[in-house]
Amino acid sequence: MAFPTKSMELATTSTYGELRLWQIPDGKLLKVFDRSPSLSVTLAPASTSIAVASGSGVELWDTSNESLLHILEGDTGYVNKAIFSPDGKNVAATVYDFPNHKVQLWQVTDKKPMHTLLGHTSYVNDVAFTLDGKLLASASSDNTVRLWRVGDGTLLHTFEGHTESVESIDFTPEGTILASGALDKTIRLWRVSDGALLHLLKGHTGHVRSLAFSPDGTILASGGSDGTVRLWRVANGTLLRTVRQKLLFGGWVWSVAFSPDGTKLATALSRGPVRVFDVQQWELNQP
Repeated sequence: MAFPTKSMELATTSTYGELRLWQIPDGKLLKVFDRSPSLSVTLAPASTSIAVASGSGVELWDTSNESLLHILEGDTGYVNKAIFSPDGKNVAATVYDFPNHKVQLWQVTDKKPMHTLLGHTSYVNDVAFTLDGKLLASASSDNTVRLWRVGDGTLLHTFEGHTESVESIDFTPEGTILASGALDKTIRLWRVSDGALLHLLKGHTGHVRSLAFSPDGTILASGGSDGTVRLWRVANGTLLRTVRQKLLFGGWVWSVAFSPDGTKLATALSRGPVRVFDVQQWELNQP
């Protein structure tokens, strides 16, 4: 599930192959793409194309006519998640290829692989670009987060501290803070420049599965297996609000995403609907 950086459209996918494009805030279904089951989806910044992790590769789809543009192929392995860089020029994907757990980078223009990032000792679960597209973070089941320079694939830093698998990461818009959520039920906020731990957020009673910063970087949303979405103040780590989701058959909050203007928050359940909340009604800016 993903909003692009500039529009009010939302892309969602499911393991049943239902790739859909929605209009926010009225919830109108715009398009349904006829394709095979997928694992993750992200919209290009201008909403002109969609990147889909399909297991065997990364599919690029044209949003105007629901046609498949290209399949990005790299090293062998199973592609679990794919994202566009904020400028739409690159695509990063997590690849399961035991024992080489890796991240693959492509340039969208020429469809050729840029770098294969190696170093994690277990599955890579999530990736995130800084807004300027110069840095990439990767989260792994080896309990670490790694920071890479996109231009040449250099490993810049390894963030250590989680005691279980790191499932989700996100950067603040200015790229100075990195959030990581893990199976240890905690969220850590790191200073990107030197890897210092800024805040340790506790409150979830289950695994932290998804994270998203608000567009102004002041609020962090987190979703977990405890069926809640929690909103935190980034400056001091204060819990601002807990939104409880009605789960079906033991599901959990699979994904969270803010709209580009920060007024809406979308949540997707592993078994259940996608819900869109009006953040303005929650008065989160109150002290």
